[in-house]
Amino acid sequence: MAATSTLVSDFTTQNGFTGWGTNAVLGSNGTVVLTPTSTYAGAITSQVRYDLTSSSFMAQLVSPPNRGTGTTETRITIEASVNNSIDFGWTDNTLYCREVINGTADPTYPGYTATQDKYLRVRHDGTSVVWETSPDGMTGWVTRRVPKVPTIPVTSVSIQLISGYYGTEPTPGTAVWDNVNTIGDPGSGYLLMESGDRFEVEGATDDYLLDTFEATATVAPRIREMSKWR
Repeated sequence: MAATSTLVSDFTTQNGFTGWGTNAVLGSNGTVVLTPTSTYAGAITSQVRYDLTSSSFMAQLVSPPNRGTGTTETRITIEASVNNSIDFGWTDNTLYCREVINGTADPTYPGYTATQDKYLRVRHDGTSVVWETSPDGMTGWVTRRVPKVPTIPVTSVSIQLISGYYGTEPTPGTAVWDNVNTIGDPGSGYLLMESGDRFEVEGATDDYLLDTFEATATVAPRIREMSKWR
């Protein structure tokens, strides 16, 4: 099964996801716009399932919905089965990080700063799940919760971007997401990489093996092409 990091979209098309409709549409500037509803109908789901093991999933939260009465939310959901998921989201002007096990969640609320928390990433380091944010998707990654060994299985998961509300929200606004597993540099087509990925650097005659996850920040600006040899 393909790794979660291989699902890539800049939302210039609907490719890779299902659930498009009135409450989940492409934005004019290459984004996905989700309208929160009480039934959480503002949602798109990956067309196939992926493996989070030693991989990651990242997306850019361009703008959250209106804060309203504090019950609007939007999130990344990595779902093993109904009521069993790993979530990274926003509500009431704070991020939340949680694992949901048989419908019971264990959220933490680390706050929210729009400049730092532009990119949200759920990463599996081989043992634990790590919730991280970055201002640009390449550098400055900050862990937003103590890493946690997941209780739910992560070898076969679906991925959702979702928005809704659980209270009364007359004007919930919209949630806007972009850049799934890509840094979003216009025209670059760069992908975020992981340990073991091979890549070519502009001006070099050979490919290179990425030997540390965080090396992404160093090499990404010079990447011309990349192919995964797994």
